[in-house]
Amino acid sequence: MNRALAPCCLFMTLLSFASRKSFAQAPQTAALSTAQISSTPKPEDRTIPFGAVEGVVLDQQSKPIPGADVYALLEEDMRTRAGTTTTNSAGKFILRDLPAARVYIYAFKEKDNYPNGFAEFFVLPNDQSLVPVKVEAGQTTTLTIKRGARSAHLKVHITDENGKRIGAALTLEREDQPGRHYGEGTDGEVSMLVPPVPFRATIEADGYAPWHYGGADWQGKAGLIALKSGQGLNLRVHLPRTNLGKLYDKLIQPSETNSAAAEFAKLDKNDPDLRSLLTLKLPSLIFDQLPINNVTVSPVWANAVRLAGQLKLEYVVPVLARALTPGTQLIRRGYDIPDNDTGYTFTRGARLDFDIVGRALADIGDPSVHAVAEILSTGDFNARRRAMWILINIDSPSSEQAMRDHLPGENDPVIKGMIEHALHVW
Repeated sequence: MNRALAPCCLFMTLLSFASRKSFAQAPQTAALSTAQISSTPKPEDRTIPFGAVEGVVLDQQSKPIPGADVYALLEEDMRTRAGTTTTNSAGKFILRDLPAARVYIYAFKEKDNYPNGFAEFFVLPNDQSLVPVKVEAGQTTTLTIKRGARSAHLKVHITDENGKRIGAALTLEREDQPGRHYGEGTDGEVSMLVPPVPFRATIEADGYAPWHYGGADWQGKAGLIALKSGQGLNLRVHLPRTNLGKLYDKLIQPSETNSAAAEFAKLDKNDPDLRSLLTLKLPSLIFDQLPINNVTVSPVWANAVRLAGQLKLEYVVPVLARALTPGTQLIRRGYDIPDNDTGYTFTRGARLDFDIVGRALADIGDPSVHAVAEILSTGDFNARRRAMWILINIDSPSSEQAMRDHLPGENDPVIKGMIEHALHVW
């Protein structure tokens, strides 16, 4: 369910060093009809030219704003501050010793309303809060900054039907800029500033039904969040489990895992929702329950490995490959045969009937080749022998090439002989 979340505002940037993502886009260039140039003493003992910017910050009613933060950002890197100051009681400011270059000056006074230590800034139509300026060496540029509408504050709590916080992705789409989205992932709670314009909001999590905000008249279609300047909205969202989500809940229960695995196996293997859910869930499940020996093999773990192979989930390969690393034991558990089947023969062993991890990697196919070839080159004897059988069972041009590349350096006569036989090299 990963998706690229593009910006929908003309500009949004971080105003603190907090580790928070912003989605930025170059702002529209505004005319500097109020800017004037006057002389100011050039700083001494400088190897590069400097200048200054001074002015006043006004609100939407043209009244001075005291205590507003004013920043200068280098145009070449909108995250680099060239200068910082605060307006006085008359709303006036001066930024000294700025490099003689093109900068953007902007002002805001919102962080006191948001105690998280950050604020994000949005430029809306007709908003002059962000002003481009060419700083001249040894001179002062004078300008007026007129603040636009203040941002709104959106806070969302996301839980399942039982009130447990869940990981999800919140996506916002501005009504005035359809098709352009921004948002962020969350572990159950998200707090962000948004422009005071109508939004559509969608929350999605693998295994859960998506949620669309539609206000009090919600009837199953995406509605709008219509926040006003400076307004805050606190939402609590409960995502219900989908049928796939409920089925996964059964898969991880030892008493229900076999029946759930059988139901999963009947589903369309190309269903993107199915693949997305299991790609997200199975790697950590397989890693966390990797058996130390045969006694500790869990039916939940075995079913997870089978499903990874049956669905050919390539993102599970690195976790499965860990079961082939030196020091790990062969997990003698059937892949598609009864667990109590003890009729081992050389032919069945070669087919990996009793190597559940090897069978899964072989079924995944070419995405497994690189990881398995690494084991063939670096593992101990047992691990390398298993890797050899996996490559033979993959039986593709990629797996054959991997064995051909490995063959000249193979010193073990058993492995060497089996590879030569598989490749018909005599």
